[in-house]
Amino acid sequence: MNAKADGGLDLSQLLRGVESSVMSGLLVVEWAEDEIRCAAERWPEHADVLFHAFGFVRPRNGVGRQENLYRSYARELLERLVSGEDTRLGTTAEVLLALCATSLNAPLSHVGLGLYFRLWETAGMPPVSDDGVHYEALSAVSIDAAEIDARRFSQVAERMFIPPEQCDGLHHGRVVACRYAKSPL
Repeated sequence: MNAKADGGLDLSQLLRGVESSVMSGLLVVEWAEDEIRCAAERWPEHADVLFHAFGFVRPRNGVGRQENLYRSYARELLERLVSGEDTRLGTTAEVLLALCATSLNAPLSHVGLGLYFRLWETAGMPPVSDDGVHYEALSAVSIDAAEIDARRFSQVAERMFIPPEQCDGLHHGRVVACRYAKSPL
């Protein structure tokens, strides 16, 4: 925080910082709601569960800083949720961020770079190179093993969907059949 010449705080700068933080948070909320809506369209039989998944897809480990990365993260978690897969394992986005952080300290190995290319494409990030094809051709089995290890290493033990204790049967103001509603409306 900057101080004024008279020793006071620069209130306008403080308010700009608060506004920026709030706006960033609202963007992530918008992305989350959009991904939940899209997932409910893909899996209408799970729309009630997905409606209650907003807290489940809250960004962790820096994935909320970039839209494509966050959307990949949310889509992957929502897909795991409806398919009954383990939601604790590291997501593609989380492993990408870990690989990026690692590469800032030391160069990635051949397999590490191959994994980075694979996950970059899996996350739906904009294409930057077609080198991934060559890494896959040379080391696909090793990259598979590295991916399994990286997802385990990046796991979030407490990341589990916790259903609501009760739902009033209203989703976005509409009466719905929700498996969590205590009594039908």
